[in-house]
Amino acid sequence: MELRGRWGLVTGAAKRIGRSIALALAGRGLNVIVHYNASDDAAAATVREIEALGVRALALPADLGRGDDVARLAREAEARSGGVDV
Repeated sequence: MELRGRWGLVTGAAKRIGRSIALALAGRGLNVIVHYNASDDAAAATVREIEALGVRALALPADLGRGDDVARLAREAEARSGGVDV
């Protein structure tokens, strides 16, 4: 699958494994929505690292244990990216 120009949402992407996955996908050309719960600074740093790879990124917070937050995350991700592909 060609990733260049598409958008993907990576949960827990501010730190650890999620961050590594987000950076790997960005390295293949995917624009990345960086989901995080409370790690504002780490999410912002991950966004900067992704953008340095030449693709777009944005950070969106949500508590995945709350259904209303999950629904809001999905709506906002769709609205801000124009459509989530991955």
